[in-house]
Amino acid sequence: MAELLSAEARKSALAELSGWSETAGRDAIGRTFTFKDFNEAFGFMSRAALVAEKNDHHPEWKNVYKTVEVVLATNEAGGVTRLDIDLAKAMKAGVHTFKEAGAQQAYFGDPDGATVEEGNATYELLVTMVVTTVREAYAK
Repeated sequence: MAELLSAEARKSALAELSGWSETAGRDAIGRTFTFKDFNEAFGFMSRAALVAEKNDHHPEWKNVYKTVEVVLATNEAGGVTRLDIDLAKAMKAGVHTFKEAGAQQAYFGDPDGATVEEGNATYELLVTMVVTTVREAYAK
């Protein structure tokens, strides 16, 4: 079972996660993502769901049109663990931009102002994760 993060470890991890904060009244972290439209919000959730399923660690979330509210905590441990921080990092990576065919495009939106280079690396990582997850699912 994953171990709870100390207050110091959580504070340090949150400092690296732009937009994430402690959730009031709970031992959890949260963030609200806002996208251009429902399609982008749903795309983000679909890709995050693949990462969550692969890691057997699932978010609490709510989607209303172009907004996705996320709360992360590890139920078995009773609070925030490394699993939550890793999933938050994967979600943060999923909102960066990428460059394709010479034109910069928003992949999921750009709340953190990522560079094109960061976006390209993120995009390649996400494609690899999606392809691997689909292959594993069909191999069963």
